[in-house]
Amino acid sequence: MAIGSLPNMAGALWDEEEVFCAFAALALGRIGPQAREALPFLMFRFMAASYWWERNELIEAIGRIGKPTGFYAPKLLPMLVLSLGAPDKGIRCSAAEALGRFGSTHEVVPIVLREAAE
Repeated sequence: MAIGSLPNMAGALWDEEEVFCAFAALALGRIGPQAREALPFLMFRFMAASYWWERNELIEAIGRIGKPTGFYAPKLLPMLVLSLGAPDKGIRCSAAEALGRFGSTHEVVPIVLREAAE
């Protein structure tokens, strides 16, 4: 898949048909780390998503793309940690898998402990 298509796929995350959003997230996740610039779009769409299956695809894409860097990194990790408490088991599993792929326990554990205490 051409990296030049990233803007189109990121734009598809905001399609009014949620299924297109899910397919765009799937495609971005399959690109992997080369789609890192799409992480903010995936994160914002996750916060706006209405359906569990849509959120699940978004989290899976985030996990496949890999650990964020820059401005959004401190915002994305807590979002995934909070997703560990989601009512849907699939979302909880996808969030745990994404956090595991980031491989940064020294960053994740304090966030988990802080959220558990609140």
